[in-house]
Amino acid sequence: MSVEHQQLQKQGRIQRKRFTAELRPRPMQQHRPQQVQMRQTPHPQQPAPSAHPATPSPDTGAPAAKSAAAGAETGGRSTTPSRDPGRLIRDAAIAAGGQPKTTPKMAARPAPAAPAGRSAPPPKRPTAPAQQKGARAQQARSGSAPAPAKRPAAPRGGISLLPEKRINVEAIAIGSSTGGPQALFEVLRGLNGVRQPIFITQHMPATFTTILAEHITRLTGLKCQEGQNNMPIVGGQVYLAPGDYHMTVEGRGASRHLQLNQNPPENFCRPSVDPMLRSLVASYGGNILTAILTGMGQDGMLGGREVVSAGGMVVAQDEQSSVVWGMPGAAAHAGICSAVLPVGGIAAYIKKLAGGR
Repeated sequence: MSVEHQQLQKQGRIQRKRFTAELRPRPMQQHRPQQVQMRQTPHPQQPAPSAHPATPSPDTGAPAAKSAAAGAETGGRSTTPSRDPGRLIRDAAIAAGGQPKTTPKMAARPAPAAPAGRSAPPPKRPTAPAQQKGARAQQARSGSAPAPAKRPAAPRGGISLLPEKRINVEAIAIGSSTGGPQALFEVLRGLNGVRQPIFITQHMPATFTTILAEHITRLTGLKCQEGQNNMPIVGGQVYLAPGDYHMTVEGRGASRHLQLNQNPPENFCRPSVDPMLRSLVASYGGNILTAILTGMGQDGMLGGREVVSAGGMVVAQDEQSSVVWGMPGAAAHAGICSAVLPVGGIAAYIKKLAGGR
């Protein structure tokens, strides 16, 4: 009895150990494979309970392997390399590098296959419109595709210049609008030393004309001031029409002076070039040299016609150097100009006719 009792105690201890091993917490699974191996080795040494451990061993080993695999796939990333490094490397390669590698391959294979056989005609089709678009773009950029054709045609047939003549220039008149300030600076810079008064109408609102007068004085060396009522006229000075006022000249000889008015706008402008030119013709007759610079519209064309009719001369800025070839273009096409010149050549032309140091 004592021997059988001892054998039963041994079997009870073994079963209790296995039962407690199964109840161990999952975080200790890292050491479970070693324990399983240690248990499997002593089992063959015990002959009697060989039938009993044979049944629980698969129960304990299978869930342990399953739980280890599940732990490696789900939570236990730190234990994955020791469990199944081959599978983990494959999974990591598929997750990290497999997708990007396969996507370019799929994109690269159909791409060459399509252009190899079928894409020969398609590239020709897009290139044809591309070339047409390029040609249109070049024409549109140059604004010049139609423009250059018009520019040479304008001076040849559309513009007829009047012959130059010798006149006693007593006054110089300049009209400008869009892009006018920069053109004025360049022209007036070359007129330093002339003895005649210079009258300017620049389309510009009040306050800005005051600033423009200051800039002309500072940049050109000529004294420029805004016109005022009854301001006497002195040779060699520049008079600028103030914003929102027409500037005119009254009197003759030494009694000439300026007059400002707010008569209705002409050519949608106040100040306007035409009223100034008409008053100059009334005061100076035909001894006037007029320059029409860059600007929008046709202001100055009608006044310039009266200047020419009285015996004076008109010069216009050419299209290439104009910001807007409206005002000078209208004067040139009206046939009242003796010259159509780039802005850089207008001062020399005026000096040639008006003299000056």
